[in-house]
Amino acid sequence: MVLLVGNSKRIWEPFTEHLRAATEEVGQNPLDAFVEAKIGESLDETLREAAGISSVGVVAPPMVFFSQRKYSAFAGSYLPIQRLAAASGLAVLSQDCHMCLHAVYGPWFSLRGVLIFKEVKMKGGPSISPGLTQDVISEEGKRQLKAQCDKAVRSLGQEATQEWIELRRMASRLAGIDKRCWYSDEQISYHYGLNREALVADIKGA
Repeated sequence: MVLLVGNSKRIWEPFTEHLRAATEEVGQNPLDAFVEAKIGESLDETLREAAGISSVGVVAPPMVFFSQRKYSAFAGSYLPIQRLAAASGLAVLSQDCHMCLHAVYGPWFSLRGVLIFKEVKMKGGPSISPGLTQDVISEEGKRQLKAQCDKAVRSLGQEATQEWIELRRMASRLAGIDKRCWYSDEQISYHYGLNREALVADIKGA
C-alpha cells in the first residue's frame, strides 16, 4: 500500500505556532523540517494504534520518501511525486502549467512525501477524493496557461517569481477554485522564497 502525503493552506497556522514556540535556531527551510517531524510523529502514533486493531496488521514500518529530498533509488533525483499524484487520481498534472490541480484546492496544496507499506491487511479500501479533469479548463484557458508558463520560464529574478505566482493564480481562476482555498500572501511569500528569512524572523517575534 502506498500513501501520498500532502497539505493544504491549513498547515500554515500550526507551522507558525511551532515557529513562535521554537527555542532553537531554525534552518533555511523550517517548514520542510516541520513537515518531516510531524509525518514521523503521526506515523509512530498510527503504527502503535494499528498494532491493537485486529483488522489492520502492519508487518513493518513503511519506507518513507520526502518530496524535498533526493534519493539514490531515483538516480540521485527527486521523487516523481507529481506523476504519483496523477496516477493515484488525487490530482491532474496539467501539461499547460506543469502543476498538479486538485478538485477542491486547485494548485494550492503541497505534495510532501510517500509512505510505502510492504504488507498491510485491512478491510475495504481508502476513500479517494474526486480528481479534477482537465476538461474543467477550456481550450482557450489552456492556451492562456501555456502562454503564462512560457512567460515565467523566460523571466529572470524577482520578475520570474511574480510570473510563477501569477501562473498559479491564473490556473485557480480558470479552474474555478474557491479563493478561500488559496494560500495567504504570507504563505505565498514563504513558498516562493520571497524574503523568507525576514518573514520567519517576523513570525518568531510576533
